[in-house]
Amino acid sequence: MSTSTVPRPIPMQEGSAQEMVAFQSQSAMQYPVQQPMQIAVQQPMQLQHAAPNQVQYVVQNPVQPQVQPVQIAQAPVPNRAMYGYFAIAMGIYHGFWTICFLVLSGYNGTFFFCGVVPSLMTVIWIIMDATVCCSKPSQGPPVSICCCACFQNGKWIMGLPMAIATGLRCILYLVLFGILSNIFMDFGEEKMIDDVFFIILTYAAFDAGPMILLTIDWFYYYSGSFDGIFGKETNPMRAVIGQSSVLFVISWSFIAVFVQYADNVIEFTWPWLLHGIISSAALGFCALIQMNGIVAGNKLSSPFFLTLSKIMAAAMGIAVLAVLIFIIEALVDGDGFIPGFVFILYLYYYTALSLPSVAAMASFKTPVAAQEHAKENEMMMPPKEGTSAFVSCET
Repeated sequence: MSTSTVPRPIPMQEGSAQEMVAFQSQSAMQYPVQQPMQIAVQQPMQLQHAAPNQVQYVVQNPVQPQVQPVQIAQAPVPNRAMYGYFAIAMGIYHGFWTICFLVLSGYNGTFFFCGVVPSLMTVIWIIMDATVCCSKPSQGPPVSICCCACFQNGKWIMGLPMAIATGLRCILYLVLFGILSNIFMDFGEEKMIDDVFFIILTYAAFDAGPMILLTIDWFYYYSGSFDGIFGKETNPMRAVIGQSSVLFVISWSFIAVFVQYADNVIEFTWPWLLHGIISSAALGFCALIQMNGIVAGNKLSSPFFLTLSKIMAAAMGIAVLAVLIFIIEALVDGDGFIPGFVFILYLYYYTALSLPSVAAMASFKTPVAAQEHAKENEMMMPPKEGTSAFVSCET
């Protein structure tokens, strides 16, 4: 029968115990004990049990919200109905003059390079502009021109060639003025040079002025803002200033032609005098509301100026009717010496130079409340992401 021997503890003598304590003290002095590392534990912030005057640092988990896809509403493409009315008139008018200048180019090459080429370019580029509307997707802004996805470069594809065509047409009228001035100087009729200047200025504004407006409109529209001269929903003042400037030059230069030849000049020019005065008033109205900060887009902050804009729109419409009625009566009394097609073309072209500005002047609205603007801006802002921070507090 085997028995297990259990080790017994060795009794420690007093001397050995004192030596052990001395040895531990000496070891503690030579090898200091490393304190345990304080690890910040991620836990809810509970500071109510903190000791007085004690600063605690608590690490918070970064907030990771579930980010939902935010659909930012795209700015709607402005309605361009009045631009369409203007562009169709420009296309028909320059198609007609392409044929006329082609006939005249047999007499002088200037009529080809500064007459046929600009008019033909205008017709072609207006057709290209029409393809933007035809190829526009059902939802969203247009992306292509002539079935080519190059809309982002449309400012140069559309605006630059049109600017070149406009410059060539202006050169034509400068050349005509120089030729006619030399002819009158050769015959000793220097006093006729002023009349030649105003006659050419009248028709140059009537012919090349809309080309300038079309160039500026395309530079604005194809820059990506879709907000050209004829975008009355967003900036109607552009259409008012653009077309009123052209009509201002046409009306007053036309009156200047007859001032020194007719004693009763108002009897023959009163429709253009009315149109010149109203165009001048429209330009002054736009300058006034712009300099005083009354206009913001298509909003007028003053009810008085809003009412005044409606009165101005009615006056501009009356001026257009006055000119049309006067021309129709003059043609009827003159036994119809102008062909019917040309007569209808010029009437349509003249209304296209004026009616878009009338519609633009009438489209001003009351201001939007500031709270609504702030709410729209807040909705357009992206959601904020979660952030991590060390929170310190002292109790």
